[in-house]
Amino acid sequence: MAGDRAAVIERLLQMEVFDGIEPAAVELLRRGMRIHEVKAGRRITDQSIDAAYVFFLLEGEVAVTRDGKLVTLVQAPEILGLVAVIDGQPRTASLEAFSDVRVASMPHQLLEALLDRSPRASRNLIRFLSRQLRVQYEQSDLIQRHFEDFFRSPKAELVPGPYVADPFDMYLFVMQDEPRRLEALLPRGVRPMPGTEGRYLLTFNFFGKTYSKHAEGAGRAFSYNETAAFLPCLAPRMRPGMFVPELYPDNFLAITLGRELYGFPKRFARTTIDRERGNVDMVLARRMTMRASWRGVEALDPEVFLIKLIRLFWPRWVPEYARRMATTALGLVERHVPEDRRPAMPVFVHKQIPDSAEGMSEGKAIDELVEIPFQVSNLGHFSKLERPRVRFLDRDYFLAGRCLGAFRLRMGLQFGRGNRWVDYNEEPSGRWGIRRRR
Repeated sequence: MAGDRAAVIERLLQMEVFDGIEPAAVELLRRGMRIHEVKAGRRITDQSIDAAYVFFLLEGEVAVTRDGKLVTLVQAPEILGLVAVIDGQPRTASLEAFSDVRVASMPHQLLEALLDRSPRASRNLIRFLSRQLRVQYEQSDLIQRHFEDFFRSPKAELVPGPYVADPFDMYLFVMQDEPRRLEALLPRGVRPMPGTEGRYLLTFNFFGKTYSKHAEGAGRAFSYNETAAFLPCLAPRMRPGMFVPELYPDNFLAITLGRELYGFPKRFARTTIDRERGNVDMVLARRMTMRASWRGVEALDPEVFLIKLIRLFWPRWVPEYARRMATTALGLVERHVPEDRRPAMPVFVHKQIPDSAEGMSEGKAIDELVEIPFQVSNLGHFSKLERPRVRFLDRDYFLAGRCLGAFRLRMGLQFGRGNRWVDYNEEPSGRWGIRRRR
């Protein structure tokens, strides 16, 4: 047991905040640190109590919760609860073991003694907190810069499109939920695609460069990460496509463009990826909403990828038909054809803007079914993600289900001009007609 404790202390000393501290400070840590092994689901400390300890997470993963809601997951190595101990204020979040964890706790008296006796520890701590503050400054600055390059004065007009996404990494998870739950998300006149039986796509997209091809957009580009769900559907006139209930970019310019140009319902969320560990996290409204994970990557030929994807969606289809469909789809994407004649994936959104007139609080100034053609290019680099899993960590989230399979690929997109299929305010009888957006 003593040898195990010594090994844990040595691992603790490898953390950046203890780098190069004096021998006397090391001895202080050896005597005063407490080592805990906490089983998954057990509480480490509670919100709103006085902060008596700083925690050093050495192994495993800790859930940070606030008011009973999961805020984020923190993986080792990490320092937790430091600010509350330094400023003497109650804790603003609770900590519990998300997996089995090993954590070292430092009483606040030990922290004070360490800082009194170790100039090196004090400098390390100042640098650590300065980096944390710099990250906050950079995030704040990034939010302000989201809008700087894409608006023109006077009238604050957006730079015209078309907008293009250079080839980006997409992590695509095929999910299956209860069909009735997905059907309830579709607007009037749109129904689930036959044979999908509650299947939908959950994608995590990492856009490295998005820009306008218009001359006024030269030299202007932005990057962002985005989580999106696509529900296979049939729109009016049996038009097949994908319906998007919500999109989640981490860039406010992407939110503005999507809403103003195309009518996409968008909310700000953070999508982060850890390729080494094999997981993607999404945090929405300061709550950890979902985690997608995998345990290996296997390269696939293009035809094999499309056949596997089709058979996950429609398992009863004849494999030979799936093969012919995959070959045809790849041929269309890889052909060198003019941009306006490239194949497009129809994506539908329900664009709604409430009526602000007095007495119309329940009405909609705009209530439309809109189609946005997504022209696909540069499709390639297909891989299968082994042992995929998706965990929905916020019980209030409107999507759920189990993961049937997952893939990684690279693709480029051009966002075409939208079409208005249905104006629900003007079509109460259900007569659907396509109308070019004004």
